[in-house]
Amino acid sequence: MTPISCFILTSPESPDARRESAIGQLAGMDLQHCLVDGFTRKSPEVSAFYSRWKNLLLAKRSMSNGEVATYLGHRLIWQKILDTGLPAALILEDDFRFRDPATARETIRTAFEEGARWDMIKLFDYQPRKSIANYERNGVTFVLRERPGSGLVGYVISRECCRRLLRRKSIFIPVDEELRCWFEHRISIVSVYPNVVEDGADLFSGSILEEHRQAMKRKRNILRSLWGNLLTLRLNIKSRLWRNRVLRHAGMRQS
Repeated sequence: MTPISCFILTSPESPDARRESAIGQLAGMDLQHCLVDGFTRKSPEVSAFYSRWKNLLLAKRSMSNGEVATYLGHRLIWQKILDTGLPAALILEDDFRFRDPATARETIRTAFEEGARWDMIKLFDYQPRKSIANYERNGVTFVLRERPGSGLVGYVISRECCRRLLRRKSIFIPVDEELRCWFEHRISIVSVYPNVVEDGADLFSGSILEEHRQAMKRKRNILRSLWGNLLTLRLNIKSRLWRNRVLRHAGMRQS
């Protein structure tokens, strides 16, 4: 079989243990992998790409520099996929862990076979939303959720999806929240169930990014929270309309 292209997003600040763990996890997975050094909180690109005005108007809270750096790292890989002409690729964050390597190997292979049907297939969802529809192929269950869930520890993405996401010229929401705006990007996203990868940050002294995210949430004031509720209402309405369109296009029925 042709090896599947895999990009592992890491950072100059990531400890060697993370990189070594990521590479070790891929042993015997038939993946042609490449480590991609992303950005740090102090990278000049962070302030260059972050739009505070758009964040104030279109986001529920401010972003931390670490969140911007993470988003930029994913964008870097998306651009590499476009530059190399790959039809699709697997992207993993360096703190990922396979729940069961054998199951993960077959799931990833099946996800690539389904790649022509979907723009993105998530291998991990954090606190997933309700499943609206599902189907099975080769023993792998694919689910369409109310809206895409949080977490980009591992996912398969198409070249066209990369192109559409890169149309965004500035950053004002975290990358996983960007996927909740799938109706703006006009992309289709499903998840495998159950998760075949998981966030292994706790094995490496926890997630610094999550600490920063929680700190930013605590800084929200009442007006920002009320505005955030209106933004969420808008998101839910538009997401439902787009989800129904995805359902019809895919020929799926609500479960």
